[in-house]
Amino acid sequence: MQAKLVCAVVVFFAAGHAQQEDSGAVTDPDLAFITQFVTANARIEGFAGAGCALLEGITAVHVNPALPNAYNKAKKTRHFIVHTGYGRDSLFDENTVPGGISCYLGEPGTIGLLFRYLQRDDHQQVHEGVFNYSGRMFDKSIDQGAVDFGINLRYERIEWETFDHAPLYKYAYARDSSTAPFSIDTLAVSDRVERGKTRGSRLMFDLGFVQKGVAERLDFGMTFHDLLGYSWLRERPYIKNEIGDSVRVDTLNEYLYYTDSLYYAREYKKRESWCHKKYKRMTVGIAYHPGIMQNKVQLSIPADVGFVGLFDRDTKTRFSLRVGVEAQFLKHYMLRFGYGRAPRVLFPGDLDGDSNPNTNIFTGGGGVRIQPFAADIFIGKQSWGVGIGVAL
Repeated sequence: MQAKLVCAVVVFFAAGHAQQEDSGAVTDPDLAFITQFVTANARIEGFAGAGCALLEGITAVHVNPALPNAYNKAKKTRHFIVHTGYGRDSLFDENTVPGGISCYLGEPGTIGLLFRYLQRDDHQQVHEGVFNYSGRMFDKSIDQGAVDFGINLRYERIEWETFDHAPLYKYAYARDSSTAPFSIDTLAVSDRVERGKTRGSRLMFDLGFVQKGVAERLDFGMTFHDLLGYSWLRERPYIKNEIGDSVRVDTLNEYLYYTDSLYYAREYKKRESWCHKKYKRMTVGIAYHPGIMQNKVQLSIPADVGFVGLFDRDTKTRFSLRVGVEAQFLKHYMLRFGYGRAPRVLFPGDLDGDSNPNTNIFTGGGGVRIQPFAADIFIGKQSWGVGIGVAL
């Protein structure tokens, strides 16, 4: 019994050791984050992703699920708004296609549906559906603006081909007596695999709040991303081990020498779990709207601060910053710019230790608003896209 326990412990160590071999560049992103930093709203993308307090429609619900109702209340929109668009970004460099519709119900609030198709290549893609509800939480008071809240129920269907599979090895474990520790020698490569695949689904829940007029010309927003979540995944390959025939034992049948070959099982393995605390995020944002040139030009200045790891004691809290500025002139036309010091995409291990996944993000864009139509475009170093909306 003791021999089996010792053997199991060493095999577990060997499996971990095998995955650290061949520490080349990682290309497979952390699948828990692949949709997190890609918004469906072209205007917000023009601000490098800043927009937690920027009143927008159904395509902005990833940034803050409370925005659609606050937007409809402020703009006094018609009952239905339809949005669509197209673009590419640094991760999904083939297609990002959003499409959504929202229905403004008046006092009961706003409901909306959003679909996104995100594609890296033929074998790396995500289908996402979002149900959004947003409504009035507190009405406007004498010195404070109204507060709206919103929720997202997001369903993601993932099909992702993986490439970062280190070679596995055959190990020899030897010791002089049953009380001595094992010495470990690497004998040879035991298995290699070039490609794998992850298929599965995730169900996630977001919660957001926005207050228009928290101060003069100033709006405030707060979002809790992935507050609750559950995933069903099937992955291949996965690591198994096989004890070799060259086994020596002592008189008490304790292992003195054995070989262990790790190999990749090519079939799928199911894995279900709740969303880990380290994946829960929070964003706090403001949007300031001053006028210049005797109010002939209206500015919008959004700024968001993001927090990753805030809800997990074992994960270092990491901060990100996204800011932008937009000038609206001649009532209908807009130019905007954005800067972010934030992640474009997270890879496995980016939230471990003291690593900093933030990078510089520069974007720009423009827009046109001629009722009942709206159109926006954005462009960045590794991304571009367009968005179109119409009120019915």
